[in-house]
Amino acid sequence: MSDASGLIQLLNTITEFAQQPQTKITPSVPPIWQRHLLSARQPPSITCPHHEYDQALAGAAAATTTTTTANETTTINRSFFFGPKEIKAIRNHLPHHHHSTTASTFELLTACIWQCRTRALCLVPDEIVRVSCVVTGRGNKHGLNLPPGYYGNVITFPTAMTKAGMLSMLPLGYALELVKKAKAQVSEEYFRSVADLMVIKGRPSYTLEANKDYIVSDTTRAGFDKVDFGWGKPVFGGVPRAISLISVFSRFRDIKGGEDGIAVPICLPESVMDRFEQELKKMIQEPVRHPPNHKPISML
Repeated sequence: MSDASGLIQLLNTITEFAQQPQTKITPSVPPIWQRHLLSARQPPSITCPHHEYDQALAGAAAATTTTTTANETTTINRSFFFGPKEIKAIRNHLPHHHHSTTASTFELLTACIWQCRTRALCLVPDEIVRVSCVVTGRGNKHGLNLPPGYYGNVITFPTAMTKAGMLSMLPLGYALELVKKAKAQVSEEYFRSVADLMVIKGRPSYTLEANKDYIVSDTTRAGFDKVDFGWGKPVFGGVPRAISLISVFSRFRDIKGGEDGIAVPICLPESVMDRFEQELKKMIQEPVRHPPNHKPISML
């Protein structure tokens, strides 16, 4: 199982057996193994853009390096806590027209971290950078209508892309527009198109180029904090550190302040991490001068 929902489904089934070992003989949600429900269509047809699988883009990017990390191979992990105060401060950086529209906390944090990360990397302005958001197809939101108890991968990675210079220089609202647009394209047709792409292009790997690509996944609502094997709720549940270029958002309680919030692990070269922290502080601590409204800008 490669998605959080499938893992939680398994863990919850195990908790049922653990808490009632003498009486529980079948899970309350029977497992479904019907992998054909997400098979490619006949004939397969790629009907949506899938920039996360752009092999040519990754190959071109490999020919260039950043001005600050070309000789630096040691990376470090740090986790950053975002409570109500930090999230409110970041939201205050948005143009006024964004305050009247809906932007989830996940979208807001993704846009903020992607922008701060890009600024810290000091990339060549014309470099193409991408951020991919893990989106699940479970439930009824995207029309797949998979039966409860379905095991297996039901996630995809819609991708936003732009030039590093534009992402670094333009206001936070620009990054947020890109993230929201990437997520909004996901539908049943998008999932079917991914399945067809896998057949047509021979199961290409998800391409990741160091510094230029970034993946985020939100597990704050997955239920890791509620799994109880009979000993009480867990102290922590989730991914404790960044995995290369991937950050997994997890629910977390700040011991010092007692606030519930979101922990985001980040992995970067040491010198870049210092700059990232400084960029992030500007977003959550410095006084905000609201940027003027700007019209949406094309992705490239």
